[in-house]
Amino acid sequence: MKKYKFKLETVLDVKKHREEILEGELSRLETLFAQGKECLAQLEQKRAYYQTQLPTQEHMQLQIQAIQDQLEYLDYLAGEISKQKQELENLAKLVEEKRASLIEASQERQLLEEVKEKGRRAHIKEYHRQEQNFLDEIAQLGFCRKEAGLYT
Repeated sequence: MKKYKFKLETVLDVKKHREEILEGELSRLETLFAQGKECLAQLEQKRAYYQTQLPTQEHMQLQIQAIQDQLEYLDYLAGEISKQKQELENLAKLVEEKRASLIEASQERQLLEEVKEKGRRAHIKEYHRQEQNFLDEIAQLGFCRKEAGLYT
């Protein structure tokens, strides 16, 4: 039996390679997103800590400069939190876009694999048909020879 050769094998290989690349990029983006979420949580935790550490009214006269420094630092943390949230939104969009690209690439690859499998099954079916025709011919020749009296 002649081996089945899929004519679009190189296209299928390219699709597989593209899918692998997209999987790697998606994984990298998801890691960055997780790290960004962790950073945001740390910033929010710092802000909460420093808000609770503001001196009470009793000590305010003695520590005016310390209070001003803490308030400035809290403003800085609020700005950093805002930047981090914006970065996370951007990363979330990139992750979704990459996930959509990966799904599309995966569907394209699966479609080609289905075409390849269908072609392989048709090739096997054709081989069995030809083999059966050959066997039928041999049986028919044997029958004709037997009827003609060539076999004793």
